[in-house]
Amino acid sequence: MNPIVSKNQNIQDISKLIFEPLFDVDENFKLKAMLGREFSKADNKTYLVTLRDNVKWHNGNNFSAQDVKFTIDTIKNLGENSIYMSNVSNIENTEIIGANLIKIYLFEEEPFFEYNLTFPIISSAFFESVEDITQTEKNNLPMGTRKI
Repeated sequence: MNPIVSKNQNIQDISKLIFEPLFDVDENFKLKAMLGREFSKADNKTYLVTLRDNVKWHNGNNFSAQDVKFTIDTIKNLGENSIYMSNVSNIENTEIIGANLIKIYLFEEEPFFEYNLTFPIISSAFFESVEDITQTEKNNLPMGTRKI
């Protein structure tokens, strides 16, 4: 059930009911805020993403920029083993500015990069003690977000 390690299309479809992205694309191909409240460009290779307040994981932990950084780093570490690698391949680094603010640095300018921020976010605390995210039993226990 972990959407970033599964390549099964059925899992991907079902996981959208549990895991939310920073942004989604609506029927008019416009970005819709989800876990991300807004984004801005500091320059052509740097994005700031402000996260929604009052979002918790199903276990009651607060959703934060640490979860976004963890998800991006995990996808990058998985490489081609994650279907979301193309979404993050141009990300050079991420910097947590505050609990609800993350800065994303790109290797090179990418027009409309914000449309790549549509991958599901997973809980950093839930997976923090896991050595191999592809083999853990925690993948069978979905931990999604909820707005309060």
